[in-house]
Amino acid sequence: MRSKYLSVNDLTFTYTPYDDALKQSYLNHGFSFPITIHIVDGVNIVKDGHKRCSLLADLKDDSPVLCNVDNAFEKAGNTYWGKMNHH
Repeated sequence: MRSKYLSVNDLTFTYTPYDDALKQSYLNHGFSFPITIHIVDGVNIVKDGHKRCSLLADLKDDSPVLCNVDNAFEKAGNTYWGKMNHH
């Protein structure tokens, strides 16, 4: 898994209602956990974090948020490459 910072504008998510406790927690402390995304044909699809993305969209907060990419096989050093390269 690889991490990267993305704006909510760069994420494809399903708008999901959230409660005021999430909003207050974000305003006081920020987010504790990264958003999990899956990249398909260059599109960043949210797998976990739809409520957090919905909150950011409502607040019009486009500052970068930490995302974990669960299918990041394009970088050397990833276990995927270890299984593929047998020189």
